[in-house]
Amino acid sequence: MSDRLSRILKDILAKIKNKALILSIVKLILAAIGFSVLVFFLLILLFVAEPLFNISMISLVVIFTLLCYKKKIKWRRFTITILLSLLIISSPYIALFLPYSLSAYPERHYPDKIKGIRFNTATILPMLLFDMPLIASDLKKLGVNSVYFPIFYRVNHDGSISALPFSETVARLLIKRFHSLGFSIAVSPALIGPEGLSFGALPEEVLENKKFWKELERVILDLSEMAEEEKVEILFVMNEPEVVLGLHKNATFGGLTRMINFSQKIVKEVRERFSGRVGWHAALGGDMVHYNWSVDSFELFCPIDMLNFSDYDYYGSTIISVYPNETSARKAAEDLVRIQMEICNMSDADLVFPETFWMKDEQIDYFRFYFGYANSSLLGSFITLAPFGRERIEKVMKELYLS
Repeated sequence: MSDRLSRILKDILAKIKNKALILSIVKLILAAIGFSVLVFFLLILLFVAEPLFNISMISLVVIFTLLCYKKKIKWRRFTITILLSLLIISSPYIALFLPYSLSAYPERHYPDKIKGIRFNTATILPMLLFDMPLIASDLKKLGVNSVYFPIFYRVNHDGSISALPFSETVARLLIKRFHSLGFSIAVSPALIGPEGLSFGALPEEVLENKKFWKELERVILDLSEMAEEEKVEILFVMNEPEVVLGLHKNATFGGLTRMINFSQKIVKEVRERFSGRVGWHAALGGDMVHYNWSVDSFELFCPIDMLNFSDYDYYGSTIISVYPNETSARKAAEDLVRIQMEICNMSDADLVFPETFWMKDEQIDYFRFYFGYANSSLLGSFITLAPFGRERIEKVMKELYLS
């Protein structure tokens, strides 16, 4: 046995000394890396520019067919290259999920105070690669006990809605991973437009299409069932509906009424399928920031007594910090917190800030004003953790979550 092993080792060493073999291996590795980059690029196209993805795939099929016809492909080398590429592409994802239990989560866990973190794009497969260092970091050192991520759905021109490729699968894996680490989970459906990854107001013809509203109801109820299966703690029924429904651009009483009626109807059906806690993730801040509305004009357009979310456990708006100076940031924070507290008191719902948004690093510090004005009325928050401004965000999180 030992003689046989020594002969095998000698053969391997002899082959290693063969420069042609080494060159072939290097070529295979480089080809695999190149092919991996191509696949990743195609994945990005699939999400952000589907027509270009279709053109690229047709072009690749044509090129591959021509190479086969002219017998330019060495099948053994080609197969090895494909297998190596699959290993390169999948290894980060395997490393992210494999060490953690993917078995069923025993029971829901609700912390006394939600100290959450939000990953905006973690369920978009190519973007997950950029979020991995943040996801894999020790979040508990920041005082975090809850994780929130939206699941993305594309709204097509005909009003139909479909999940982004792999989005629901990645969401399930993330839920299992964070549950196994002891975190509570929150999810929501996030709607994007027909083209690319554009998050904003949907076309008016889509919003007037009855098919869209039926599809939206289906998506929310399907997500409710998935969240129940995975024992998710919190389901935000909508993700910034004021933005998606175009209320920022076209602030009409009819648009508001449509949103409120839908929110009151859908929550009853969600409750039949989901036994966790239900929230409404609003976007009140965006109205005043992007369109220069004052609090008075906001309340005129949107009477607070109409915003009744009494069937919801949580209500809260994205808190936005894009203000030019501390004075304007303080004023906006005071007004927005007051409006949200009034809605929560009227609805008998707990106040939760579901997301944070900023444009410049120095604006991160202004989030403290929101927390200060909300004080003991705030049940919790989900602070967005992004690759840019990370050091400053973590400093604010430690101050708010560990104090």
